[in-house]
Amino acid sequence: MVFSIRKHPVGVTQHIVQSTKERSDCFGRPSDYAAYLKYLQHASCRFQVAVHAWVVMRNHCHLLLTAAIDTAIDALLRDVRKQYLGYCRSLYPDASELLQEHYLCSAVQADDHFLRCCRFIEANPVRASVVATPADYRWSSYGCSALGVESELWVPHSRYRALGADNLARRIAYRRQFADILKPEETRQIRACLYQGKPYGAAGFCQRLAPALETPVALLKTPISGSDLSLHQGKDQ
Repeated sequence: MVFSIRKHPVGVTQHIVQSTKERSDCFGRPSDYAAYLKYLQHASCRFQVAVHAWVVMRNHCHLLLTAAIDTAIDALLRDVRKQYLGYCRSLYPDASELLQEHYLCSAVQADDHFLRCCRFIEANPVRASVVATPADYRWSSYGCSALGVESELWVPHSRYRALGADNLARRIAYRRQFADILKPEETRQIRACLYQGKPYGAAGFCQRLAPALETPVALLKTPISGSDLSLHQGKDQ
């Protein structure tokens, strides 16, 4: 089977969602989550893709990525899918391919839109009632951004570095971002941009990217109904 190559504007951060077929569970044990993140780290080095934020849930993953080559993100996701399938089949010979070839994607402006997107991603386990606070969830980038946990996977974004003069100041400022939860309309807009493949940012940013993305530049103005989102959301947000 031959798949078309999906391209993304070089240097523009992308919000990516990889999910499983029919929202079936893909990650059950701690070793499963760790294996996925290991393959993601290896692929990020191989394809020169910076990973700024992530969360791995039981049946999907959110990623914030910036690539130096327009086809690098597509190549990275395919490589991770392949490696993780090999891992699953080494444990369960009859394992079928769970992570879908198709993925959701939205370009993100490198300003406060980026920070809101980070909050959306790292608060996912809280919205899904898996943990009480983002700090309680091991399989996200919150520990790196807010608590100083070291990781070879994490690459601080320029907007994150602008939060403070040093690492401690940045972590403190970042934690303050989580003091207030995202407004419902902000959450809906992030989801709408993902599901419709639209950029998440100001009007000028969206207009600038429109030729490369070949998508409408207008952001969603009418909230998507819950039924429209249910296929993608499942029990996790």
